[in-house]
Amino acid sequence: MGDIHALEFSDDTFDLVVSSFALWGEPASAFQEFRRVLKPRGVLLLLEWDRDADAMTTTFNDVLAKYRVAAPDASLAAARAMLDEFRAQRASLREPKDFVDALRAVGFGEAHGGWDTQAMQFANADELFTFVNLGWAHYAEWAHMDADTRARFRADAVNALQAFGSGKIVLDKRALQLAARK
Repeated sequence: MGDIHALEFSDDTFDLVVSSFALWGEPASAFQEFRRVLKPRGVLLLLEWDRDADAMTTTFNDVLAKYRVAAPDASLAAARAMLDEFRAQRASLREPKDFVDALRAVGFGEAHGGWDTQAMQFANADELFTFVNLGWAHYAEWAHMDADTRARFRADAVNALQAFGSGKIVLDKRALQLAARK
């Protein structure tokens, strides 16, 4: 646990580093840190959501856009700026090969990656809404809405998400799996 760009461990400490949905900020600096704390021949295992929006996320974001606070305060403006910066930093990392190339560029000798698709099940659109709204960027928008706007947004979003099913909803969610050896 900690800042993946400044891990509080000595060089060559671990045989294995696992990063599960935690890659944030400038990826090359995180990859350098992972490599630094790995022992020679140590292994990095990385799992990361596909950042390309799927239909469900696009639907949710389209509804959210209608309810975003027009004049954000400093904290929401900062959250939006962080999200924009994150997207810019990750713009060149779209496919497994992009990640593999980035890992090799910082000195990993071997690197392999691919997509893994998992079915995610939700009892209904309301549960799906709760899942999608868990992300910090979505939550930041939600937290800055007044109670009436929040209620209207939730109702509209749940209604839109019902397009994915009226009862149990099963969505395929894609994640990147990477393995690299120092």
